[in-house]
Amino acid sequence: MKTRVFAQRLVAIAILAWAPAAAFAHQGLQSVAALVAPDVPTELRWVRNAKDAQEVRGAVAKALAANSLTVHDAIKVAHLNNPGLQAAYNELAIDKRPFEQDLYLAAQLVVRLAAETAKAYIRAVAAGQIADFVVQARAAADAEADLARRMAEIGNWSALDYMRRQLAYAEVTALLARAELAVGAAREHLARQMGVAAGAFSLARTLPPVPERPARADGLDTRTFAERFDLQALRYEVETQRGVLGLSRVTGIVDLMQAGSLRAPNADEASMMFQENTVPVFDWSESTDPLAEYTYMNAVHRLADAVVAARSQIRAAYGAYRTAFDLSHHQRGEILALRKRMGEESLLRNNGMLNSVFDLLGERREEIAAVIATIEADRDFFLAETALRYTPAVDVAGIVLSVDQTEAAPHSHGPSGH
Repeated sequence: MKTRVFAQRLVAIAILAWAPAAAFAHQGLQSVAALVAPDVPTELRWVRNAKDAQEVRGAVAKALAANSLTVHDAIKVAHLNNPGLQAAYNELAIDKRPFEQDLYLAAQLVVRLAAETAKAYIRAVAAGQIADFVVQARAAADAEADLARRMAEIGNWSALDYMRRQLAYAEVTALLARAELAVGAAREHLARQMGVAAGAFSLARTLPPVPERPARADGLDTRTFAERFDLQALRYEVETQRGVLGLSRVTGIVDLMQAGSLRAPNADEASMMFQENTVPVFDWSESTDPLAEYTYMNAVHRLADAVVAARSQIRAAYGAYRTAFDLSHHQRGEILALRKRMGEESLLRNNGMLNSVFDLLGERREEIAAVIATIEADRDFFLAETALRYTPAVDVAGIVLSVDQTEAAPHSHGPSGH
């Protein structure tokens, strides 16, 4: 958080609050990189000529040449090569927002793309892991079906037992077809985020192990309030409105940590402007604008509403993370472990003629389903972890790469009429 605040202060010193829109084209990307560095230490490039394009192609090719693309490399490629992000840079260069709001908006787009790319990467790896397992399951079912055919030919197995083995093989074959379709769709999604072909990269064969202990929620609420780019953009608008309207005499305090409740200022607050958790309300008679109260309080209440939403989102994100963590460990440590033990016991009983082939096949179907469910539970944990990692900076629930669709940087009514 301190790194982010320091970077923002440097930006504030280096630029004028009402710099022309073209300022983003000259120095915006460097400032955005500084803003997002605590959340996404990545490389940002704006492709504006043939030299830029050649350098980006070289960096992308180098990242994709790895034997196994990491999630960090995938995010790097997306930030360098995603056409939607490049389009957003151009939109920001020609729009009529103040420069600082452009920075906050661009930072949101960069972090959201990182979150979406990470989620696409997790889904693609998990889909591949499931498909690899189903390939192994089908190979085993194929061998059993072949054995059943030969046993049936010499009269050692009944036609019914043979058909049950064939049915098991047919079911796993259908399962594999669906798994391979999911792999293709997941890889295509990841490829779109990176702006490359789906066959241009290799991925890890399995997801990493789920941590033994969950992350703690300490400070997440406060961190979200301090770091969310949409809140910073709205706060900037409130502060700008105060200057434009000529307000200085504090008559009340809006507490943003108390759902925007209004109270009288204490002795210290009466002489202060903006604090981390509060915004002031002023004597409207100071302004020559008859709509000063409504203009300013509109911005204040939108900020307060966004604070309530952001704090709710981080609580929901942590709740989803903890539930996904618990379910992943429960699925692997309890359900899958029991299914494997039941399968082993069923095989022993079958060898001892204590149960039927049908019972054994049923146990194997359940074990296959349990393994797939375990991989899916791990996937869901890493998806929840990704949401928790990025929610303090942006709202990752709605991933967009269009400047016009992003609500986090509303237009201010500056002196130039913007």
